Amino acid sequence: DAEGIIGLPVHVLNLATSELYATSAFALGGQEKVVEVNTGTTDFVSFVPSGYNGAFGGSFPHIVDYRNGNYTRSDGNPYVWPQNILPTRLYIGKKNTDKDGNTDSADFLA
Repeated sequence: DAEGIIGLPVHVLNLATSELYATSAFALGGQEKVVEVNTGTTDFVSFVPSGYNGAFGGSFPHIVDYRNGNYTRSDGNPYVWPQNILPTRLYIGKKNTDKDGNTDSADFLA
């Protein structure tokens, strides 16, 4: 069932309770590897997600030409060679703060 697929989740461990949570928000963006970045403070957490950033092994214009000649994208744009299409992203989160910016020290995921 394709509607049940969430991608490859990142896992978050609650050290106080040993509970493990899957955070699908990272995976839904096509990210497959997530690196934690040391912010130098205990008030923030930071991640750099990455994935397959384009085509590996060279450029193959004949493949793109074949695809454009035989298929149409649903948005009407032509297919392009997917090299370096995903820029680096750095996510910074303030600990004990919910998604609306309110202080929340009770919810582990805040």
